[in-house]
Amino acid sequence: MPTRSLNRRQFLGALGTAGALAALPHSARAQTKRPNVILIMADDVGIDGFGCYGSASYKTPALDELAASGVRFTHCYSQPLCTPSRVQIMTGRANFRNYKAFGTLPPEERTFGHMMQDEGYDTCVVGKWQLAGRNRPELGPGVTPTEAGFDDYCVWQIMERGPRYADPEIERKGHEREVMPGKYGPDEFTDHLIDFISKPRENPFFGYFPMALVHNPFVP
Repeated sequence: MPTRSLNRRQFLGALGTAGALAALPHSARAQTKRPNVILIMADDVGIDGFGCYGSASYKTPALDELAASGVRFTHCYSQPLCTPSRVQIMTGRANFRNYKAFGTLPPEERTFGHMMQDEGYDTCVVGKWQLAGRNRPELGPGVTPTEAGFDDYCVWQIMERGPRYADPEIERKGHEREVMPGKYGPDEFTDHLIDFISKPRENPFFGYFPMALVHNPFVP
């Protein structure tokens, strides 16, 4: 399928339409059907990892199909490190304005989780968290998923760092951190998100999936 072309004017027009919807009074927004949103982020993968960008080393048919039927950026910049990338995309602010320390999201920051909650969305985050400071004072205070605007979560490393792939240590909303022998972390994250979006609800949902993959350690 051909890649959809979207020029700058069309892109800004789409943003303007979304902005106009957000500016409506809450009662008017409630009567307008709003889309469910799933945001998937892989914070340690480059352009060379995708077939739709010409990779000769990797096959990514599902992502290639998304690119062909959606929007594919051809010129953009990102941070080459995991935590700064997630701090930036969650807050919409350049890292020099709010990046304090690795593994930390400053508690005064407003995230897209807060914004979606304010618009009446049910919110969930699954995957990698690693933004609460890990009980290390030298990193500065961080935040939990709940404090960052998420109603539900299934994540690796809020405070304590354990395995994220085989036999993972995972923390879910309403449960203590648990070791899961024989399980695989990315499967648990995906299953939790599928359960979240499958629940009957009156509100639209926002699911954020900052993936543990493809970050090292590269283990079988």
